Amino acid sequence: MGPLEKVITYFVAKKGNVKRTELVKLVYLFEHYHVLKYGYQFTDTQFIRYKHGPYASEITTTAENLDGLIACETYNGMYGSAFIYKLNQRFIGDDFDLPTEQGDLALLAINSVKGKSFQEMLDYVYSTPPMEKVILSEKEDGVPHYREVLDMNARKPTLRFSRSELQSAKQRNSLRKKRGTDEEYMANLLNGHRELEPLRRRANTCFNNTR
Repeated sequence: MGPLEKVITYFVAKKGNVKRTELVKLVYLFEHYHVLKYGYQFTDTQFIRYKHGPYASEITTTAENLDGLIACETYNGMYGSAFIYKLNQRFIGDDFDLPTEQGDLALLAINSVKGKSFQEMLDYVYSTPPMEKVILSEKEDGVPHYREVLDMNARKPTLRFSRSELQSAKQRNSLRKKRGTDEEYMANLLNGHRELEPLRRRANTCFNNTR
């Protein structure tokens, strides 16, 4: 199996059954976390801006092509026919784990939306930098950017400070260096304690002799 097939199978096997929209969002979150940690995607999946957030037709196509391993069932959803993916009965219990590094990120994606309603899941996905970037462009242009390819390398914007704020921070940092670090402060206290220990013992001895 290729990387995307492995990720899809992992999610379906791990959850037991996955709705189509949820599967797409889980793969997206997995890839988002993978880029954040390693700087590149695990698969070559290209996500676009869609009505309900990031979408990649390749995910649903790949899942449906895994016929025999994964079954795609239809049910009546809120907006008509909906789809859910399940592992075929004879493969339940088989090992479909990902490598440790990818498995941790896939599990993180599952836990990120665990217990969330459909809308809460969408809200969480919309809060990720690739989606925030395209939404900001939409606000500036006044029109939706449907089908625009998402920039998976997008990051949260860095804070910008004025020159006076930077100067104040520099001064505070300078003072902090003069005072020394907490570790240096504790080391100094310990050294002082050790140096005074002989005097402390003699003082205790003199006190006990006069009692």
